[in-house]
Parts: sequence; structure tokens; C-alpha cells
Amino acid sequence: MLSLTSKSITDYQTCARLYDYRYNDKLYESVGIREMAVDRFEDTMKRVVTFFFYKKQGGNVPSYSALLNRWERLWFPKGTDALDIATEQHSSLYKNNASYTTEASSALLNFYERFAEDEGEPFMVDEKFIVPLNDDIKLSGSFDLVLRYRSQSTFVIFKWFARGKRPAMSHFNTDFAIAKHAFEYKTQAKFSYRKLYGLYDLASVKPGFTLVNVTEEDINALNFWANAIREDEVYPSRRGLTPYCNVCPFDAECKAWNGWLKRQATND
Repeated sequence: MLSLTSKSITDYQTCARLYDYRYNDKLYESVGIREMAVDRFEDTMKRVVTFFFYKKQGGNVPSYSALLNRWERLWFPKGTDALDIATEQHSSLYKNNASYTTEASSALLNFYERFAEDEGEPFMVDEKFIVPLNDDIKLSGSFDLVLRYRSQSTFVIFKWFARGKRPAMSHFNTDFAIAKHAFEYKTQAKFSYRKLYGLYDLASVKPGFTLVNVTEEDINALNFWANAIREDEVYPSRRGLTPYCNVCPFDAECKAWNGWLKRQATND
């Protein structure tokens, strides 16, 4: 059975050859220092807010100071002292650990003020899922956060984002189509609650919640692309035709690729 994630589907949408190199061939790819820092920042922010909701789920709401302490323990290498931090603040790097911490402090304050008194009950916190899309394809991912509002008979399904400038909301269509399919698969027989989906931007200039209307067309698109991946025999190159080509880690392999006749050979 083919196993897909939101990332693998969007990679295929970007370029089928990229998908083949990354998920079938599993080729090594290098990651730049700047991208690694952005990934680590978002991962650390998610771990801190996940800690907050795990504690809240147990009836204990952490303070803002507790969130900052959690951030520092996760973010700074063991053994880092005040002198190390002060020295690094004068670094000429694009961003350093100290500047990321300043950004995190502001972001966590906004987060704390939004959720400390919120009446929503943590229903799912960073909960992994694997659900069938059809007989041949399964989807995997995780629910970052699901809050249950009993008085409103409503679930709110959150996706966290903490990567600086936010892309257009259409960038997240596959994420939310999968989230809707998975959540309804898991809960439809148990709850008749209204379900709202949204992106929560933790760390941009304008942080906060953006409601997402997940339509039937989004689900249809998910099915279309998932089935296209399953049926593809060639995984054609789009080299030079998409903006991603400028940063693709597999440019050398793609330049040498010549598999245009693969489907014809298979049929013959």
C-alpha cells in the first residue's frame, strides 16, 4: 500500500522527478545552515506549545515564565552560559541563537495571552495518525492540536506555523484536506460536533489564527493527486520549468535523467 504525507504530495505537485528522488530513490540531500535554523526554530516552538497543552490537558496551565524556561532548555546547547549568549549576539550570522530567542519570547507571550484562559479543552495534542484514503493508499500525519469547546459543540483543529513570512493560504490546501479526511475518519461515528480548521501563525509579524474553509474540491484534489502518484510510471522531470529548480538538491541527477520512454517500454 502506498503511504503518503502532505509533504510528499506537495513535492509531487512541484515536480514528479523530485518526488521520485526523495521518496522512492531516497537520495541524500544537503540542507543549508539557514534552512536548518528555520526548521529548528519551528520545531522548538511546536515543542514548547505542545508542552503547554499537555500540561493544560492535565489541569495545570504553565506560566509564561515556564514557557520561556522550556524554550531555553530546548534551544540552547547544554553548558551554554550568559557569556556565550552575549558573545554570540555580536555574531555576523544571518540569525543567531540569541536573536531567535528574542523572537521566541515575543511569540510565546502572544501565544500565552491567547490560550492561557481559553475554555477549549485539549482533545488531541500532537497526535499521530495513519488512515486509509482508499484500498491502495494510506495517509499519515499528525494533528498539531484539537480543542473541544463543549458549550459550542465545536472542535477546532489547529495547524502550527512558525517559519517567518507566511506563504499564501493555498500552500496549505493539502495539509487541511488530509486533516479533514483523517479527523472525520476518526471521529464521525462518535461526535456530531461542528468542525473548524485553521492555521495558527506563532511567530510572524501578525501572529494569530486564520480560519480555513476546507471544501469538497480540496478533498477531490487530494484524491486526484494521490491517485496520480500511485499510477505514475515515469515521474517526469520539470527541470527549468518551476521556481523550485533554482534550489533543488537533485539538479545534477535531474540533468542526467532520460526516462521519457519508460512508460512506452513498459507497455510494449
